[in-house]
Amino acid sequence: MSDLLNIFLIEDQTVDAENIIYALHTTMGLLNKWGLSEQMGFSEIKPEWIRGSNLLKKHGREYYHFQEKDFSDILEKIDEIKEQDSHIGILMDVVLTKEEQEQVDVNDVSKIEFSKRIIDQLDSIYNINIYIVTGLRNFGTLAWGIFGREHMSDQYIPKDLINVYPSYKAIAAALYWMYHGKYIPDKIAYEIEEQELTL
Repeated sequence: MSDLLNIFLIEDQTVDAENIIYALHTTMGLLNKWGLSEQMGFSEIKPEWIRGSNLLKKHGREYYHFQEKDFSDILEKIDEIKEQDSHIGILMDVVLTKEEQEQVDVNDVSKIEFSKRIIDQLDSIYNINIYIVTGLRNFGTLAWGIFGREHMSDQYIPKDLINVYPSYKAIAAALYWMYHGKYIPDKIAYEIEEQELTL
């Protein structure tokens, strides 16, 4: 079993992407420090931010929204790593295009398609574990309507648990899923929680 987890972060917002990658590295560093990486099954992560090609600046923030041409670029990047026989996980935002964001801003999630297409494509061709990171409120109840997949309601982490008040237990659960494709065992989660209380 490889001790490296390659992570493709599919995210359109620069600050969020930077915060997420920082939180992933911090969490992996703590897991190694706490002697829990062996139980996790890997000791190193290599996150790579995949962003869209449509740059937009709004309210002082940079967005790299995804467009149709970006879809094949994502699959090509995945193919490159798969050829190296490396372990890959996907951490993906839900709202990825400018049009989707405009609809979400008026509380309409019915037009979310880009992330759903990625999941559908990866499920049909690749054996890659996908975890969602989202700022959408109530994503757990919206997941079935967006993706048509019941299990996605349990495969996500709110951005607040990364950007605002980091939960290393929640981030570790995402890492574990991306590597193994299953929920983090209660024993490991409990140990992380205990260590986190000492920080």
